[in-house]
Amino acid sequence: MLPSVFWYPKMVDMPTDAPTEPRASTLYLTLRESIVRGQLGPGVRLAEGETSRRFGVSRTPVREALARLHAEGFLEPRGSRTRTQLAVSDFDEAQMFDVYDIVGTLEGTAARTVAGMSPRERKDIAASMDECTARFGGVVASRPHDFDALFHTHGQFHDVLTVACGRPQLVAMLGSVRPLIDRYEFAYAPFVGTDHQITVQEHGRITAALRDGDLEAAERAARANYVNSAQRLAPAIRAAKAKQLPPLVSA
Repeated sequence: MLPSVFWYPKMVDMPTDAPTEPRASTLYLTLRESIVRGQLGPGVRLAEGETSRRFGVSRTPVREALARLHAEGFLEPRGSRTRTQLAVSDFDEAQMFDVYDIVGTLEGTAARTVAGMSPRERKDIAASMDECTARFGGVVASRPHDFDALFHTHGQFHDVLTVACGRPQLVAMLGSVRPLIDRYEFAYAPFVGTDHQITVQEHGRITAALRDGDLEAAERAARANYVNSAQRLAPAIRAAKAKQLPPLVSA
C-alpha cells in the first residue's frame, strides 16, 4: 500500500520570482538527495499539488523536477487507472545490477582515458587518488563506522578519477546515474558487514594501473570495482525482499 502521509525534506527558500528552470533544478536536487539518503523511502508519493504547496512554488517547476526524477528511475507511477501518481521507486535487484554495470562501463572509460595521459599527469592524478584511498581506509579501519564519512571518502576517490578524465559529457553522464548507486549503498551497505578492505584493495588496483599507464588494466579494474560491489550488495537486497532486514531509511 502507498503511504497515506506525505513527508518532505527541508529545502532552501526559493524566491517566487526566480526563473522556473533554477527553481526546478533546486527542487530536483533536494528531492533527489532525500531519496538517495532514504528520507523519502520507497512508495512515498510526490503529488504536484502537495509538493507545490510545501515548497511555495508553482506546479511548473514541480512538474519538471518530478518528470526528471521519473526519467532517471527515482520515481515510478503508482495507483489506479483513474488516479496515477509518482512515488519513490522500490529497491530492485535487477535495476541495481544494471545501474552498477552502466556506471562501471562509464568509469572504466574514464580510467582508460586517464591511463592514456602523460606520465606526469598520471602520477599527479594517482597521487590524489591515493590520498582519497588513505582517507577512506582510515574510516574503514575505525569502529564503529561513521557511514556518512565512509560514503563521502569513498565518493571522493571516484570523483577525482571522473573529473580527471577531462571529458565533460562523460562526467555529466556519470553525474546523472551515480546517485542511483548512492541510493542502494546508503540503504544496504551497512548490512554487508564492516570489512571494506576489499574495496580499498580494488581502489589500489585502479590507481596502480593508472600510474603504469596500462589502459586495459585501468579500464578492467575500474569496471570490476562496480561489478564486485553489486555482487556484495545483492544478498542484502534479497534478504530485505524476504523481509529478513529492512532497508536503512532515516526518519
